[in-house]
Parts: sequence; structure tokens; C-alpha cells
Amino acid sequence: MLALYLGLLDADFTIVDSPELVDALQNLTQRYQRAIDASHRQQQGPPPESGSAGRG
Repeated sequence: MLALYLGLLDADFTIVDSPELVDALQNLTQRYQRAIDASHRQQQGPPPESGSAGRG
């Protein structure tokens, strides 16, 4: 929970000595990155279909 609250502060910070906090922040970072990636995929739309479209 502390990792979440630190992010809400909207301020830069340095972790001096807490491997557990580093792990928690890495987990949150990965979760946020997945959300960002999914958002980008939705904005781009589905990939174009391959096949005979545009031929002939």
C-alpha cells in the first residue's frame, strides 16, 4: 500500500533501504505499463487482415 501512496504524492523520491518497497513499486510499474500498452492497442484498432483484399 505504501508504494501506491508514494505514487499519489506526485513527487520524485529515492528509496534508500527497502527491497520490499522496490519490489512493490516494480509490480505497480508493470501493472501500469500493461494498462498503457492495452490502451495503445485499443487506440490503434485491430491489425489489417491479410489475404486477397485490394488484389485483382
